[in-house]
Amino acid sequence: MTLTDFLRKYINKSQRDGIPNAARGAVVEATSKTVLRRIIDWQSEPIWSDDWDICLVLDSCRWDTWKTVDGRGRPAWSVGGSSLEWLERTFAEEYEEQMARTGYVTANPNTDRTDLLDGRLAYIDELWRDRWDVEEQKTVTPVDVTDRAIWAWLQREQLGFDQLIVHYMQPHAPFRSLGERGGWGPQNTGYESIWNLLRDGEISQETLTEAYADNLVWVLEEVERWEEKTGGDLLVTSDHGNAMGELGEWGHKQKNTGNPVVRRVPWLNIEGTGKDVDSESVDPPGDPPVTNQNMSVAVEERLRGFGYL
Repeated sequence: MTLTDFLRKYINKSQRDGIPNAARGAVVEATSKTVLRRIIDWQSEPIWSDDWDICLVLDSCRWDTWKTVDGRGRPAWSVGGSSLEWLERTFAEEYEEQMARTGYVTANPNTDRTDLLDGRLAYIDELWRDRWDVEEQKTVTPVDVTDRAIWAWLQREQLGFDQLIVHYMQPHAPFRSLGERGGWGPQNTGYESIWNLLRDGEISQETLTEAYADNLVWVLEEVERWEEKTGGDLLVTSDHGNAMGELGEWGHKQKNTGNPVVRRVPWLNIEGTGKDVDSESVDPPGDPPVTNQNMSVAVEERLRGFGYL
């Protein structure tokens, strides 16, 4: 980024966020893009560095929230500071061999923003295309993800994979305990995120922290189902966290952050029994899995609904 580009970006932020917030953000950005980011990138752990059969990715899970709610495992540095960056670094060319024998069931619509997955995974099921709860939760619910993913795992021989990544959207917003305020509301031509409401003092940090923890409890119920229904070794982790004002940031950037609270995620290994439940005892997930090859939806609407646009 040139000096002219940096100044232009700062001016735009000052007009949108006010000079104090913009100035603080400019300093944070300049720092995080150099020292902090490079240190964290160097220490980051790709999921492929560990041994697992099933990797459960809980979207936007801060380590401190995890520690309070669950407490197991250890902290780790994520390879990315956003879902898109995590996808780009997790499914990079250097991991093609692992990807070729891996399935991916995901509720995260960022898969539509990269071509790294095309033809390189053994199996992919994008639930955000056909399991979006439009009426109530405004997201893909954890139970829907688990239903489809467990079905896929029990059919893995027929589907052609021996490892499975399952990407839940929780504890990412929208927050079920906050109702309409827990998601994304229209403001002018854009969207005001819950993190901007926190920044502007329109919602308290205590309220948001409790809502964040509640969303984590929501998805942890599904982790228990994996322990009960499958015998594979589990890795439970996250793609990134969210900032609540630390280092002048709220939420998370799309890329290139060195904010420790955004890059610090849980890393929990759960040893499996080696024995899955009888596949006949698991109900089919409803309609057959639908991928981007055979279904078209309003992609921008989904991405905007999660605050990615």
